[in-house]
Amino acid sequence: MIQTIFLNVSMIFLTMFLFYQLYFKYCEHWKSNIAKQLVLGIGFGLVQYIYYQFPINLPGTHTSIFMGGTTFITAAVFGGGIAAFTASSFQSVIQWLMDEVPDLPNRFGRPHGRSNGGDFAPPPDPGSIGFGPTSLEGSPLFNFHMLGLMGFTVLVVIAFWLLPWKKWKIWLLLNVLYQIYLFMMQNGDLSSTFVRTAIELTGASLIGFFIMYMYNANDSMKRLKQNALTDSLTGLYNVRYFDYIFPKMISDTERRKSGLALIIVDLDHFKSINDTYGHPSGDRVLTELAGLLKGHFKSFKAVVSRNGGEEFTILIPHKNRQSVIEEAERLREKIEAHPFTTAENSEPLMLTISAGLAFYSPKCQSRKTMYESADQALYKAKEAGRNKIRIA
Repeated sequence: MIQTIFLNVSMIFLTMFLFYQLYFKYCEHWKSNIAKQLVLGIGFGLVQYIYYQFPINLPGTHTSIFMGGTTFITAAVFGGGIAAFTASSFQSVIQWLMDEVPDLPNRFGRPHGRSNGGDFAPPPDPGSIGFGPTSLEGSPLFNFHMLGLMGFTVLVVIAFWLLPWKKWKIWLLLNVLYQIYLFMMQNGDLSSTFVRTAIELTGASLIGFFIMYMYNANDSMKRLKQNALTDSLTGLYNVRYFDYIFPKMISDTERRKSGLALIIVDLDHFKSINDTYGHPSGDRVLTELAGLLKGHFKSFKAVVSRNGGEEFTILIPHKNRQSVIEEAERLREKIEAHPFTTAENSEPLMLTISAGLAFYSPKCQSRKTMYESADQALYKAKEAGRNKIRIA
C-alpha cells in the first residue's frame, strides 16, 4: 500500500503541475472571471476523475481510498462556486460521454475494480456498502450518489459564501463533513473510516499546499518579469523592454503591411531642474511627464519607455502617417501648457520637450536605422531652439 500511496502522491503533483502551467499560460489573463472559474472547474474535475481511476485498497476491508477524492472542495477555494459545481459534475459527464458504468469506482458500488498486486480495490461486496450497482442503474447524471454529491456541493458553496472564517478552516470542516457523509452512505466501520480520512485529508492537503505554492511562484515570476522590464521610477517600460519589443513591432509592421513610428522625447533643460530644485523634484517631474506620455498615445496602443535620464521613446503602430504627426504636435502643446509640480505648495514649473520622429520606410527598415533617424531629428529640434518636433 505504501508504494501505491507514493504513486498517487506523485500523480497528484504531476497532474496539478501540468494543469496549472496551462492555466497560467493561456487562461489567467482572461478578463471574464466566469470563464476562468469554468476552466478551473473543468481542470479540477479532470484531475479528480483521474484520481478516482486509481483507488487504494485498505487491506482486509472493502474500503477504497482516493487521495484526490475531495478535489471539488479545493476547487471552491481557488475557483469559487462555479468551479466547485463544474468539478463535482465533471465525472458524470465524462462517464456519460464514454458510456461507462454510472458510479464512482468502488466507493459507491462500482461493479468492477482494478488490480496491481492487491493495492487497488477488488470488486466490493454490494451488501457491505450503502447501495450496490443495481441501485445505480439509469442515467449517470441522475443516480442517487450524484444527487447527493450535488447537494453536498451546494453546501460547499454556501459555506464559503456565508462563513466568516479563513478559507482553510472552511475547507477542513467540509472535508471532515464529506468523510462523515461517506461513512453514513457506506455503512463502514470506524477504524477503516479513520484511516481513510487521515490518508484522504493528507492527499487533499498536499493538493491545496501545492496549488498555493504554484500561485505564489507564478506571482513571484510575474513580479520578477515586471521589475526586469519596467522603470522603477515612472512605471513605464525600460530600455531592456524597448530593445526587446522594437524588432518584434518591426516584424509585425512588415507582416501586416501597416505603419510604425518612433518618437524620441527629451525634456528640455532637465539638468537645471535637478540643480535648482534637487533630484527628488526632478524625479517628480519625470514621473508626471511619464503619465502624460502614456495617456496621450493610449488610443494608438503605443509602447512608451523611459530609456534613461530624461529620454523617453514612443513606438506607435499606425495606419495613417499624418495622424501620428498631428498627435505628436498636440503632445508637445499639451506638455508646454501643463504645470509641473516639484514639491507640495510650490510654484508650478512650465516645461517643454523636444522630439525626433521617424517612420518605418524602405530606407528605414531596421531598429538601428529608425533609432538613428529619430535621434538625428531630435538633435535638429534642439538645434532649432528646443520645444519643437522634427521629422526624419
